[in-house]
Amino acid sequence: MARELGVSERTLQRAVARTLGRTPVGLIQDLRVEQAEHLLRTTDLPLAAVARRVGYESPGPLRTLLRRRRGGS
Repeated sequence: MARELGVSERTLQRAVARTLGRTPVGLIQDLRVEQAEHLLRTTDLPLAAVARRVGYESPGPLRTLLRRRRGGS
């Protein structure tokens, strides 16, 4: 994305963080977790299938992010 905009990756990261209050990685994680929560509520898909659909190879990282979002450790 940075290349397409003609800026360095670091410049893009700072601009996103300044504008949205989130790092680009954090923003993408938030979007993935929101989509995963929706799929978990509205389908019978197991966590592993939901994880793959939202861009994770395995359910572990998604499980960690879901716990954090719900206030767990």
